[in-house]
Amino acid sequence: MRVGLLCLALASSSADGSSSAVLEAGGEARATSGTWYVYQPQLRYASAGGAAMHDLCGELLRQGAKCRMAYVNPKLAHVVGPPALAAAANMTLDEVAALWARGLDRDDTLVAPEVAPEFVPIPFDAHIPHSQGRSDARDVARNVQALEQRGGVIARWMLGAAQDWGDRVSEEISVHIGASSYLHDTFGGAGPGPVSVWPLEAALVHRATAWLASGDAERAARKMNEEGRAVVVLDDDVDLDVKTLQRALDRASPNTARAVRFSGFSREEAYALFERTSVYVDLHLPGLEAGVCEFAMFGARVVLTAFGHGEAREYPSSWIRVLEDDADTVAKAALASLSSPANESYAYGAWCRGIPARFGPGVAAWRASRATAFVTYAAVGPDFAALAPLFVSMVVRHAFSTLTVVVATPEQRNAFWQRFGPATREALRRLGLLRRIRVAACESCFGVAGLAAAALDHARDTSELAVLLPPRAHAPRAEAIRAALSTARPGGCAVAATFAACGRGATDEAVAVADALRAAPPAPPGDCADMWRHALWRQIAPTLSPPSRTFFEAECKQQAQPNASIQMAADYELRAVCPNEHYRLSARRRYEWNSRAPDHLTQNPRFDFGLNASLLEIGGPTPHAGFIYDSVARADNVAERNIFALMHQWGAYPEEGDFDGHPFAPMGTVMGTTYQRHAARLVGVPDAAYDVIMASHVLEHMLDPIGALREWDRKLKPGGWMLLLLPWAPNVDYDARREPATMQQLVHLAQRDASFDAKILSRHAEQLLLVWPKLNRSDLFSRCAPGVDAGDASCGVDENRGHWHVWDFDLLQEAVEGCLGYDLEVMTLQDPWHQIVLAQKPSSAPRSEESSA
Repeated sequence: MRVGLLCLALASSSADGSSSAVLEAGGEARATSGTWYVYQPQLRYASAGGAAMHDLCGELLRQGAKCRMAYVNPKLAHVVGPPALAAAANMTLDEVAALWARGLDRDDTLVAPEVAPEFVPIPFDAHIPHSQGRSDARDVARNVQALEQRGGVIARWMLGAAQDWGDRVSEEISVHIGASSYLHDTFGGAGPGPVSVWPLEAALVHRATAWLASGDAERAARKMNEEGRAVVVLDDDVDLDVKTLQRALDRASPNTARAVRFSGFSREEAYALFERTSVYVDLHLPGLEAGVCEFAMFGARVVLTAFGHGEAREYPSSWIRVLEDDADTVAKAALASLSSPANESYAYGAWCRGIPARFGPGVAAWRASRATAFVTYAAVGPDFAALAPLFVSMVVRHAFSTLTVVVATPEQRNAFWQRFGPATREALRRLGLLRRIRVAACESCFGVAGLAAAALDHARDTSELAVLLPPRAHAPRAEAIRAALSTARPGGCAVAATFAACGRGATDEAVAVADALRAAPPAPPGDCADMWRHALWRQIAPTLSPPSRTFFEAECKQQAQPNASIQMAADYELRAVCPNEHYRLSARRRYEWNSRAPDHLTQNPRFDFGLNASLLEIGGPTPHAGFIYDSVARADNVAERNIFALMHQWGAYPEEGDFDGHPFAPMGTVMGTTYQRHAARLVGVPDAAYDVIMASHVLEHMLDPIGALREWDRKLKPGGWMLLLLPWAPNVDYDARREPATMQQLVHLAQRDASFDAKILSRHAEQLLLVWPKLNRSDLFSRCAPGVDAGDASCGVDENRGHWHVWDFDLLQEAVEGCLGYDLEVMTLQDPWHQIVLAQKPSSAPRSEESSA
């Protein structure tokens, strides 16, 4: 007999805490696994990302899945499949509109790239390559709700990583998948690992194989153009003019190399170019670009940026990285590459040739995960303690997995999230995972066996494969489930020591399967090495309750290393926000102000930055810092908006409106350019380009000051100087009654990207109003829609209006010397309003000075 879901309705609550719904039982079993929608209308079709999306749809079709694509580009239709198949996969405008109107069916899946504004907040579309449109979190939430309301799933496929577009998890999306190891780790991608997905055509791989079979002399001869010069190819998205690069090459070594832009070639012409190229230069998104693989397969040396997002750690060590993208720097790197051996390029190319073979199994794993439903049950306290690590392990090992937990009473269901732990719940929300767990109450289920059987029946009715898990601390790997199913009799379920698996149509009674699972002998500790290494586990593990951590370590072979996973996770989170790899977070809690810096740092600062020094000022101009402008040759400025009348008075900005690109004239003389940006999102400001960065009375206005410091660090040259001025809080009436902040608080906010999280900003703003009576609500909540009065509950927070944290010398030293790894030159108090810090960035990386506050 069937129990639980057939006999009654399960009242369930979703993991986001929404009102309860009813999971109906006994629905008609569906014969198909649903449709996969590949959604990428805004990508530039010539890009690697556009080809990758076509490659995904083509692979799904080759595996027998149903794929529809918005839209198939005629130039890339051959990647999808034969003409008739590609035409059938292409969606019309009306079909796309209909999909948005009705939403995804329960078994449907939509895969979108990370830059689709429909599924990620994109505030500044002008700075987003390949994208059209802008959006905010409310737009994304509405879109996701509309498409997923019938049970379908949206996944963001992280094809690239560039600062400020597509470089953060969107908490409204429950599945994030990285296209490469770097991206998978960066975003905490779900599942056991990335799908290597550079769109390399089989014909290209065959051409490279034939190239390798030719003799060394023949290959060397073909590496020259008709003039006997080496060919240096510049990728099409590098912001460097090819004629300028050619002049730089000729200045450095006349008649040695010919520069070519990789753009406008036919497929056959591109293949011929791959064979002739000696050096390939890619300074933008090397972690995504197919070009790196395409040229490396033919033995080209590669020049990469040292600061771009990409898998730099996985590239050959002989490939040269450059700090700047000026022509002379790139030319010298290209010429130096000519004398380096090509063997490492060929070795990397061999890895690339295996990408097509790895792509298919990866997509198959996605499909299997999407068709699997995991269920478990909880009856007593220890069961609940095991559920948090169980859920995390399921997400780590199965990209599209969901978990339903069946409990005995509505009271247990309602109290579930309190048992799960608020810190873990918040971490799951921030990572977009919260909606992948549901809790259902089955009051008519008798005992643990009844709960287990009800859970299994529910999963068998709603998915292709049902996996029943006892309340243990980690889920089985996909290969273990496949191995167990391969030994099951036709129409039967597989029962192992740690799970039971039943395909749709299995005839075994759920009660018998549940009893067999409960009677199975205890399994020895499992191997959890894959979890310990996984980015998601490292981010969530520190939030687990002590009982949950105990359960996990008891279930794993690493149980002899108590709390090692928690320390690893804490170190990982700290590395994600602090550039100094040797920094260890201070554990002490301070309640007193430190007004005295170390004696050797209290001298008057000397501002000798050298001839032709360049300055980037954050939030200026600064009237009392005119001597700084006299110490540099040029100066650019960053400001989010014109909030000081002084800016207009000095002629630095127009009085209102858009001032991006306006000349920066702090002393009446134009010294550089103005960037209209948030101080912690310096999109379009060149990396490693400035000798000095100055921020006067800016850091206290940042809810996430560590995020801002990290951003400024990226813009500063190695060996450059950072000058910070902050108010001395005991002499500021609205700060004097507050305790100094701690690095624990600041690191916590940095991990959550707090300056760009509307909920966190709003929560801290409400707290700030309580301790700062002179601050008006209408001043703080002043980012309002047209027609809405400032202070309304719907208004956003103006971050500039508040002092979010107060600083003393201890905190400044820990942030600058500890977290950044800078060498402190000056820490002094002046006027008595200003704390002044002058520090120098190390001239090389990694930062090697051991720092501990």
